[in-house]
Amino acid sequence: MNINQIANTLLGRTPSILGHEKFIKFAVLLPLVEVNGDVHILFEVRSLKMRRQPGEVCFPGGR
Repeated sequence: MNINQIANTLLGRTPSILGHEKFIKFAVLLPLVEVNGDVHILFEVRSLKMRRQPGEVCFPGGR
């Protein structure tokens, strides 16, 4: 699957979570990167100086 196929699949979709009224809202970015025709997910490594979950692999995003 390439980037355009993924975009077309998600086109017009309204994202929602059941019971979302009871949750604290956060944002997460799922970066898809196309390299040599293959789609990859980009992760980041949290700084070792962070107070919460230092050094963990995660998606970019936050509150």
